[in-house]
Amino acid sequence: MKVQALLARFPQDGAPDNAAWKELQQAISGAVREGDQDFLFALHEACGTHPLLRGWPRQSSWRAAGLIHHASALRRFLERAKQPPSSEQPWGRAPRLVDGPARNLGAMLAYAHDDDLLERELEHFGPEPALRDLFACWVQERVVRGSPIGRSAFVQQLWRALPASHALSTLPLEVLPLEAGLVKVSPRRDDTLGNWFEFDRPSGHGPFEPEGDWQTLTKELAAEPAVLAAVAADEGLCPNSTYEGRVFQLDRRPPSLSSLALRSLSLECLGANPAKVKPCDAREVMGLLLTLGTIGGAYGEGRSAAYGRLLAWRSLTALAGLPAGAPLAEVEALAQRLEWLSFESDSDWFNHVSLDVGLVGLRADDSLAVVAMTDTD
Repeated sequence: MKVQALLARFPQDGAPDNAAWKELQQAISGAVREGDQDFLFALHEACGTHPLLRGWPRQSSWRAAGLIHHASALRRFLERAKQPPSSEQPWGRAPRLVDGPARNLGAMLAYAHDDDLLERELEHFGPEPALRDLFACWVQERVVRGSPIGRSAFVQQLWRALPASHALSTLPLEVLPLEAGLVKVSPRRDDTLGNWFEFDRPSGHGPFEPEGDWQTLTKELAAEPAVLAAVAADEGLCPNSTYEGRVFQLDRRPPSLSSLALRSLSLECLGANPAKVKPCDAREVMGLLLTLGTIGGAYGEGRSAAYGRLLAWRSLTALAGLPAGAPLAEVEALAQRLEWLSFESDSDWFNHVSLDVGLVGLRADDSLAVVAMTDTD
């Protein structure tokens, strides 16, 4: 009755008022606090037949059922989650990087439950194929927050069982110094909207200043824009993104990267507009990439520090000039030897909505990597 009374506020052929949406969200959050998993499962099923509620309200009610802080509730949730995916069960496995469910659920479980529960569920379910992607995300979510869960025999068994083709299999089970402490857990323990992350991003070296006037001869080199801008190129993370990734060979090295006239590179993201720049370092670059890779654009289905970590390292590897699959310790060491610059512009190319990023990396061989990313609603 409680579910039906709630859904009666949402007409099948019209738009409800804001109070109805607020009441729905309050009911979901209240069920988490009270441990009412039956209500959340019933709400999830009922939303599936409602044209207005088939999207995020249905997903939110499902995710919320896994937020309840009882081991028995978590076991019940995972038993349902391992069912084969179908049109009636959109929360199932997410084998493709662009799919959201495994990312969302892994992030949510890492947010709501401690390492002891993760180990207990890994021991119970073992190498369950239907939960492998979910567990891989869950493990990496804990790792990126600094958890020592990678020492667990059950986690190591899971990682050995991951096929080499699995995207997350390349990530280590401990954080590297460059990324340590960048992702933190939000204190909102009953949050059902995906606000599970807080970030420690250094603010950079002072304010943005007008770009310099120094120029030299350049030759454009082959580049893979979708790899340089991996955090924006992912469809599930930034569905409305535009990005540019370029690499140039400079004829000579500038006195400082800040002195370079970026407008001389004929970048699409700038056009005829000047840029404003400020120096940054590799940790600031990693912090920015990890933040964007985790939260994504205006309407992304990311919200995952596991894949955020993967995409951030993928982008940093390309910016540093190393091939895909290079050891991350090597990427980290080289990135810290590059000279870095962050830039912004009033150019119309940037949408100025949620995701506007410009980064430049000057390598030891005087090649210059440039990436620009923007997103819109």
